[in-house]
Amino acid sequence: MRVPKISAKAPKEFLIKLDRFRGGSNTLLNPARLRKDFAVEINNLWQVQDGIWKTRPGRAYYGQEITGVSLIDGAWEYEKSDGTREIIAIAGGYAWKSQDGGSWTQLTGTTFTIGARPYFIQIGSKLFIANGTDPLAYYDGTNLNTYSGLSNPSAAPTTTRTGLTAGSYSNYYRIQATNEIGETLPSPSVNVTTNKPRSQWDTSNYITLSWSAITGAKGYQVFWGEFDGEETLIAETTSTTFNDYGETTYPHNPYIETNDDNTTQAPLFKSMEISGNRLWATGNDNAKWRVYFSGTGQYFVSPAFSPFYGGGWIDLEKGGKNKPVAVAHYRTGKGDPIITVFCSSADGNGTIFQIELTTITIGSVTATVPAAYKIVGSVGADAPSSVVKVYDNVFFANKKGIYALRNKQQMFNVLANDDLTAPIRNMFESINQDKISDIVAYFKPPRVYFSFTVGSENDTTAIFDMERGNWTWKWTFGAKQFFEYTDNNGRTHFLVVPSSGNKLVELSENYEDDFGSPFYQSYISPLIPIDKDMTVMAKIKEVVYELGKFKGSAIIEILGVTKNKQVVSLATKTVETQIGTSGWGSDLFSDFLFSTTNSTPQTYIYDTIKKKLKVNKKLYAIQFKIYTTNKATFEILGMQAKGYLLPKRAPSTWN
Repeated sequence: MRVPKISAKAPKEFLIKLDRFRGGSNTLLNPARLRKDFAVEINNLWQVQDGIWKTRPGRAYYGQEITGVSLIDGAWEYEKSDGTREIIAIAGGYAWKSQDGGSWTQLTGTTFTIGARPYFIQIGSKLFIANGTDPLAYYDGTNLNTYSGLSNPSAAPTTTRTGLTAGSYSNYYRIQATNEIGETLPSPSVNVTTNKPRSQWDTSNYITLSWSAITGAKGYQVFWGEFDGEETLIAETTSTTFNDYGETTYPHNPYIETNDDNTTQAPLFKSMEISGNRLWATGNDNAKWRVYFSGTGQYFVSPAFSPFYGGGWIDLEKGGKNKPVAVAHYRTGKGDPIITVFCSSADGNGTIFQIELTTITIGSVTATVPAAYKIVGSVGADAPSSVVKVYDNVFFANKKGIYALRNKQQMFNVLANDDLTAPIRNMFESINQDKISDIVAYFKPPRVYFSFTVGSENDTTAIFDMERGNWTWKWTFGAKQFFEYTDNNGRTHFLVVPSSGNKLVELSENYEDDFGSPFYQSYISPLIPIDKDMTVMAKIKEVVYELGKFKGSAIIEILGVTKNKQVVSLATKTVETQIGTSGWGSDLFSDFLFSTTNSTPQTYIYDTIKKKLKVNKKLYAIQFKIYTTNKATFEILGMQAKGYLLPKRAPSTWN
């Protein structure tokens, strides 16, 4: 009998290739649940080109140390009226200036509380410096200045009746002194009774007030009220006497009450912003619900917050749980520019207000009246320095995540918050909740840099990539502040105020390490299943890694899930830069030299290299890993695994 020939069916080849990484970091989901383009772990890499991972920029000290201090509280670029630039730093209780990495010069004129975070803003030729604790200071390119405060009036004004007699109508008066920036506290009140109500007074029936001059005052405000403590503004004068001819001549302004703080050295505040040709500010711990605004024109260039000069303030839901922490120039849902106020609350929700200004003329007095509107459904910020404008968005952080304020998609004229935290939520929730207010952010297109505290000070940096819409978590260093400085040769430096130390730090791709030492780098892919059918295995024969711009030493590793359902390391290999034996040697072609040296190059950078790992293991899922223990720079161009599929079979250990 003839036996038929049985032909063996060739096994189906298996190939998995990973060369798209646009998902960025995703630490929230189980590695086995992630798409291939996500990364389970990233340390000290960032995304470039079409999303490939690359060694992050290195760090080196920029300029000289600030002698005699241990910490820098903050720093910023200042451009002088002649177009040259300096760095102004606050450290050790003093202000310092330096140019292009040169030595630091201490600026005299005022001091600062050590450890108080400074906030900077330049208006014209003045760099204003506020920290919420010390009086507002400004640097004009030569001197560091503060505003001279006024003494509060210590006595109530004296009063004289003309055409009026004592009667049953009470009239309480107070006065406040003003200078170019603010007002004093009000004087004690005086009550003068009259036989006629104030609405019936005229130039024959009036009250004359007089008071002692306040040294340095530019003017005075007169307040009147029927009840003590409820006085409102009726007039402003530069004299120390005033005739009150009554409501017809001097109608009371119900929008301007007496001051509750002496602001003649400027109010205390932290966050500052320019909007509508005004300086806006908030963050006064003595007036927790207050937002200040300056006048316009000359009272913006030299900010004056007194209503006498078109400035003022508004308390947002005074006594409520939401307290303003930051201001930002943004827009309404319709696109109209408007000041936007980010508020914090103990529960981490907070809210956002927008403030419009209108003018009301009462008698001869024109008042600027603020009106605040809460954005429906908004959440606020807990970290003032995390509020950063990013293209047509505002990013900010609170204890629940990182958010963006932007127009609601597919909805006209509506602003809304988008929570951006989801892919890294578990990592965000692991940061030090007591240090949420220390989160800082900076937008250097196309990336938004955030620095967080995991330990006791800002020690971790994460990046939101605007081009790819994803996260990089994490870089293993922190920052007290990020800023840019363009030196006087036109080179822009991305600088960091470190969490500790008395030197600024530059972050640049010109540096391949951190201060001369290598930093750890790692990438771990998702745990990629062999097939949608969980019982399908593959015999993985080999894995190939392709790296670009490689220099130094790195370790490639392959991991996988075996039949025992455990993730194990299957193979590793160290990839190192090879020193070439060809090229220009020490022998001269002639007496002409191509350079001043004639020895063999010691380091090469490969545009692309491929390295193979032999595996020969049966797997249900595979995972790729690259990491370093020594100095290295590289790009991850792709990885692939080859083998063949095995028949479906569930192992007995699954029973």
